[in-house]
Amino acid sequence: MGGGAGQEARPADRPGRRGRRRRAGGPGRLHPRAHRPLPGAALRRLTTTEPEKEEPVKEISTEELRDRLENGDLVVLDVREPHEVAQAAIKGSVSIPLGQVVERRGELDATRTTAVVCAAGVRSARAIEALTAAGYPGELLNVSGGMRAWLASA
Repeated sequence: MGGGAGQEARPADRPGRRGRRRRAGGPGRLHPRAHRPLPGAALRRLTTTEPEKEEPVKEISTEELRDRLENGDLVVLDVREPHEVAQAAIKGSVSIPLGQVVERRGELDATRTTAVVCAAGVRSARAIEALTAAGYPGELLNVSGGMRAWLASA
């Protein structure tokens, strides 16, 4: 009955001999669909995390952004909150807050390069990562320094 060698362990949802429940985790962790502990190799595969190989986010400077906007060969996506956009915005930009960018990605033109901007460049990088993970096919560029750099270079 207990945890001795060669004996089958009780599932985590059934009390043991003295009414104790098995604690989640630990060396005797149970597979969710089985009533016996995972073999060591399977447990290692589930708990070993390898760093994902992500491509770095492509950047665009504010100077290059100005040039490309004059040529009309890209679109600007502003992922700041509405109150931030109300203070200052790049003319003609599409405003979609970061929290809505994946669900509203259909509003973007995937055939055109999209420069993504936020206040300082952090949220825009997150937006690019989220859109890429969601399978967005268009080219995405992070505006280096965000709106702070854009306004400083005006």
